[in-house]
Amino acid sequence: MTRNEKLFLVCILSTVFAGALAGAIVNGWSDYTLVTSVSSPSVGYGRVAYVGSGLTGLLDCKRSDGSSCMPTATGATGPTGPQGATGVQGPTGAQGSTGTTGPAGATGTGATGPTGPTGPAGAGSSDFTQLSQIVLGGATGSVSFSSVSGTYTNLNLYYQATSAAAAANDNMLMNLNSDSTAGHYAFVAMFNSSLSAAAAFGSNSDSKATVGNLSGSTASPSLSSGRIEFPGYSNTSNKKSGQGLSAENVGSVVMQGASWSWIWNSASAITDIKLSLASGGNFTSGSVFTLYGLK
Repeated sequence: MTRNEKLFLVCILSTVFAGALAGAIVNGWSDYTLVTSVSSPSVGYGRVAYVGSGLTGLLDCKRSDGSSCMPTATGATGPTGPQGATGVQGPTGAQGSTGTTGPAGATGTGATGPTGPTGPAGAGSSDFTQLSQIVLGGATGSVSFSSVSGTYTNLNLYYQATSAAAAANDNMLMNLNSDSTAGHYAFVAMFNSSLSAAAAFGSNSDSKATVGNLSGSTASPSLSSGRIEFPGYSNTSNKKSGQGLSAENVGSVVMQGASWSWIWNSASAITDIKLSLASGGNFTSGSVFTLYGLK
């Protein structure tokens, strides 16, 4: 459509609009002036549609020569206008409901921590370790503990024994490491009985140490027990010495207790202990001897 034809449409629409307002034309034809040029206008006609008194649109457009002047194409889209200002922020919505609880996670297992340091050794009888025990199944002339471990600090030898000698009592003797050399042993003892007190001493020429008294077969009842101690038995820097206690029945109404001290003139570690009787007789059946190591 030419520029002049666009002016024509403006003109016809203006005419129709005026007629519609006046009520002179309803859905009919209206004459108009077709401006084909500024200096030479010509007459044409056109038709518009109305509903009531309102203009709804152009139905037809004719030039004076009868040709159509209806627009055949949409004009180019105009540029986009500027963006409007951002509106105010709306209020915060209500909080949604809490979701369901998820499944429990797997239980973790931590690595085992390091072992703590060993605590100090407890005091008391737990310090004693039984190394050996001899229970006589018949009368025996001597009792020996051989190959004694050297891993302890002290030894204690406990006994419950009697002598088969036909006497009220009998002395118990000791040799260490099979040493029976004269002058290598000595002892001293203090006795206390229900009748009197006494002392006894061993000479420096002894080949055995006297370390206890046992009831003989004539004592009624015949019973006796005691302990022999070996401090520092595995030490090889010092000569050995020790002590002990004994208790015995020596008559129908006489009890006797004694304390003993002994020495062995050797710095060797003690590895063998042999016990025998001064009478040369036997220990009775059932006598018990137990050796303990102490740390």
